[in-house]
Amino acid sequence: MFSSRLSCVSTGTDFVLGSGHSIHSLLEYQNRTGRPVKLLLDDYVKDRSGKALPAVILEETSHSAWANSLALEKAGLTSPSAAAAANGEGSIYMTLNGELSGILLENAGNKIMEQAFDPVAHPALKDLALAGLNAALADLAASGLTSVVDAR
Repeated sequence: MFSSRLSCVSTGTDFVLGSGHSIHSLLEYQNRTGRPVKLLLDDYVKDRSGKALPAVILEETSHSAWANSLALEKAGLTSPSAAAAANGEGSIYMTLNGELSGILLENAGNKIMEQAFDPVAHPALKDLALAGLNAALADLAASGLTSVVDAR
């Protein structure tokens, strides 16, 4: 399910960020094993010394996020009651025994994304975002595109 070799780039945040997973694959794994999918990220997302890093991965349709235990903890989502209080307009999947699974639907994932992209906690994000925007605009202009819409 995971490659043992990962490429690392500076994201300007202490979170490991990603996108593109399938929620269906995660739910299938969790249903088959009974193991919360947050533990998959816990197993693999570590620094070189083996210390856990917070991780959040936006699902391929951007309607859900997959977070590891440390990301949930940083967002204050450590128990079903904390998750319910912070839930708002989204849903947080639980395992059959009531444990947080690490799958957050719709706005439930926003609390973790706000932690990952907090400009006060991570001041380098502004410069990286501007550099990325300028590079993307140059690529679009070189391709003849004159307008772009971001749906997320």
